[in-house]
Amino acid sequence: MPVQMLALAERAASLRHILAAWVTVILLDLHLFLHVAPRLEALSGGRTMFDLQAGGYSQRKALAYLAALGPEGRGVYLSRHLVVDTAFALVEAVAIALTMLYLTKPAMLALPWRVRLALLVLPLLQAAFDLAENLLVGAMLVSDSPSERLVTVASLATQLKWAFAAVSIAAVASLIFMALAKRLARRKGA
Repeated sequence: MPVQMLALAERAASLRHILAAWVTVILLDLHLFLHVAPRLEALSGGRTMFDLQAGGYSQRKALAYLAALGPEGRGVYLSRHLVVDTAFALVEAVAIALTMLYLTKPAMLALPWRVRLALLVLPLLQAAFDLAENLLVGAMLVSDSPSERLVTVASLATQLKWAFAAVSIAAVASLIFMALAKRLARRKGA
């Protein structure tokens, strides 16, 4: 069954689909970093938004950030950031997964199906923690005084999102390097 699932997913892993997914990721990222993040930074008096705090945040810092945002900033975070970031999380996971599928297919690196499936877990976990973070941050934004437990779990989701993002991107970079090395070795042997 997993082998058939990989074969089915592999059909979607064309260069055209991969390129479209990465262009969408870049466009969403540009929107978030050029429009939304600066607005939230201005509204919060220069503080870093929850999503960008890879090391997490304490309840004290979270409450200070929420107070600095005020009602307008909370509204911008909810309506402009979380909506786009949810799309970003999903599209980025698809882009990374398609890239992994393409690079590990039999015509490229020909990795065993178990390794291929294990690699695909990385962007799925990244997306899962990003989506959880969005839900939890949304709960903090609509709360008058978020509990320490809510802040702790949201902070953990943020940290895990960044950890799996780093591992996913490192895995893709490693696969690209391996594919290029294999291609160069074939050329030298020819």
